[in-house]
Amino acid sequence: MLPPFPVLFVTPELRGLGTVALLGSATAATYDPATGVGSVTRVDGSNQSYVTFPVTNGRAYAINITATQPVLVRNTPTGPVIYGPATGTTSTALVVGASGAIVITFSGAAGTSAFTINSLRAR
Repeated sequence: MLPPFPVLFVTPELRGLGTVALLGSATAATYDPATGVGSVTRVDGSNQSYVTFPVTNGRAYAINITATQPVLVRNTPTGPVIYGPATGTTSTALVVGASGAIVITFSGAAGTSAFTINSLRAR
């Protein structure tokens, strides 16, 4: 018998698991796991800093991000884009984890971008 009320299943908040990483040579990324505020830099495709979150391959995740400047959500630092939030907005997207990670990178050819991860939860 089902309960007479809806049951809400809430997964743990993963925002605090973000870590900075570097591919090649670039200005180091920054990330505060308590606030979700970060920045990433790209010199070119072989040289960039990024923020990565460990995830389970094939599982869906809801990411709520404020893109202060242009950023992309990927599964690897140089892999295909899985979500590109509009700059200057806060939005939520459902993304699927692959390669064991969800990665935040700069979206242009070269530069630095700031963002805030408001929430990252498995669905």
